[in-house]
Amino acid sequence: MRFAILGLLVSASAFATEYEPRKFKYTQFSDRMGNQSYYDCEDVRRNVISSLKALGATDLNVNCYGGLNTFGGYHTPNSISAKFSVPVSLTAETARKTTVNFRPQDAFYPACDLNVGILEEMLPLFPNVTVVTANNFCFDGRTRWNYSLEVLR
Repeated sequence: MRFAILGLLVSASAFATEYEPRKFKYTQFSDRMGNQSYYDCEDVRRNVISSLKALGATDLNVNCYGGLNTFGGYHTPNSISAKFSVPVSLTAETARKTTVNFRPQDAFYPACDLNVGILEEMLPLFPNVTVVTANNFCFDGRTRWNYSLEVLR
């Protein structure tokens, strides 16, 4: 009986996923037209956390600075700083492939410049993610955008 349990433990650890720490920083300045948009930092932070989780990240620590000043005064560009871990040992043979779609949650103002900028900077940090399709040209913040990704989990 002990050999059977040991065998299960050894075979399970042979397929354990390895994770590596990553750092991510992004500051959103202006769109292609030179216009500056400002966003609520807590909303930006929640969106980044949601995106990181959808891409398979763990051990999340995400901060946002700047954005809309709710007390009046000056607005500043949104800056995101994140630390997280990504799976690096996944292969098509040892993981399941899922499709993840990213698209605007706000139909009135999709914040193309912000969301596409963050995703374009973030995606190279994930070896487990493949871009299937990307409609990612942002004329300004109101441009519709979407991504379809394959994520190994």
